[in-house]
Amino acid sequence: MTLVDAVVVCGRCGGPASASAVSCPACRGGIPGELLPIVRVSPLSTGATNASPTRRAASCAVSVAVPVLAGTAAALAASLTTPWRVTLGVTVFLALAALQFATWLWWGRALGNVLTSTRTVRADDGTALSSGGIRRLFRGGEAVLAAPGVQQGPLLRRIGAATVSVRGDRDPLRLGAVERVELPSRPTGGARRHGRLRPLMLVFDDRLRVPLERSIVLGRNPERPESEPDTIVLALPDMSRSISKAHVRIDREAERVFVQDLGSTNGTELVAHDRFVELSAGSRVELPPGAHLLLAGHPLRIEGWEEGSAA
Repeated sequence: MTLVDAVVVCGRCGGPASASAVSCPACRGGIPGELLPIVRVSPLSTGATNASPTRRAASCAVSVAVPVLAGTAAALAASLTTPWRVTLGVTVFLALAALQFATWLWWGRALGNVLTSTRTVRADDGTALSSGGIRRLFRGGEAVLAAPGVQQGPLLRRIGAATVSVRGDRDPLRLGAVERVELPSRPTGGARRHGRLRPLMLVFDDRLRVPLERSIVLGRNPERPESEPDTIVLALPDMSRSISKAHVRIDREAERVFVQDLGSTNGTELVAHDRFVELSAGSRVELPPGAHLLLAGHPLRIEGWEEGSAA
């Protein structure tokens, strides 16, 4: 990944863009020559700070010590012969180590991170390491360049990671907490045709707000259909990775809204009048006023689509 990919994301389509770009190379904006708003992404974007070397060392020491002590205690407390005690101790150690490693890899937090209020994330955009960091550690590959201001130790630099101090909202998990993503108008007559429609706003997880003006595909890392250049694609912040790469499509047709699950792994639910209906993959259904969606449990509602709102 290059520095270009690492530090900025297009506020319209979620694609990578240069820090000095005035338009996105992927979607090129909506109006020729119009400045495209860019959302800067970094592990420090939400106010998190670089963890001090002392805190990083303490986090690592705790994460290693706990499985060792637990395995030793289990072996000493067991009323077994020596070989079985050793086996039990090693088993407990490996189980706790594997559990901590998994939580560190997918959520950036082993026990040491929890106790020191730190999180280990990718050094370029603040998301989870996932399996890519381990591949880089053992097999090499494309380097991850840290975002400006991010500090790394030698080992974290090798896997493209950084450890930051987090408290409350100052957490890279909340990188999607953008007040509003402005979408340029369509460069065709479609924008004028939609000009008198009531304003609708997609609100994901009560954090990410996007105007619903035309068709939009949402997911963890969606791609725009080649045959539909006017369709918007929006990457949703989801460190848990429960949302699929291309999860759901929402179409606005005048004063009607349609929803289509795109074969997501964890499903899309339509919630209306306290009734939950799971959408079938590929089926296109109309969203009734007042209803909202759950994308793998994450709420997605539409402001201005309440029952009784003016048409």
